[in-house]
Order: sequence, then structure tokens, then C-alpha cells
Amino acid sequence: MSTRTRSASGSLSEEVPLNGNKWVRQTHRWLSIVFTVTVIANFIAMTQGPPPAWVTYSPLLPLALLLFSGLYLFVLPYATKWRSRKAAPSTHEWQGGPR
Repeated sequence: MSTRTRSASGSLSEEVPLNGNKWVRQTHRWLSIVFTVTVIANFIAMTQGPPPAWVTYSPLLPLALLLFSGLYLFVLPYATKWRSRKAAPSTHEWQGGPR
């Protein structure tokens, strides 16, 4: 899957393949739309009388998936910072050489 990106000037640039993080963000966005639609459908069904159980519980699956993708997206900057700090040499140690 690939997508076109826009530069700051608004012009389209070449196609760039989606990496894992962008895929999770895109999935999270679509899950939020699905969740919103299921909640709206739930309210519409309630106006018609007591809804069936499957309609009542239909928002729970997208909500659970939103929870996990949201937690991943929340932790992502901290994990990236932790990995970059772990990979970089320590600046507190003396590296040798002339002063």
C-alpha cells in the first residue's frame, strides 16, 4: 500500500510506501470512524424500541481495537526516545583525545 504525500507548498510528491507506524495511525483513524458509525446506529436502533443485543454490543469491538492502537500510538514517542538514547553513546563518559 502506498500513498502520495504533500509538501508544505501543497504540491504532490512521489509515492511513498506506508511503514508500520503510518499503517497503525491509518487503521486507528478508520477504527474511530467505524466506532462512531456503530454508536450512531445504536442510538438510531434505540429510537425504534429495545435494540437486539448484537446492536447494543457492536461498538465494543472497534472500541477495544481503538484502545490497543491508541495505547501503541501513545507509547511510540517514548519508546523511540528510549531506543535512540540506548543506541547513542553516552555523552557523560570521557571519549579520550586532546582537550
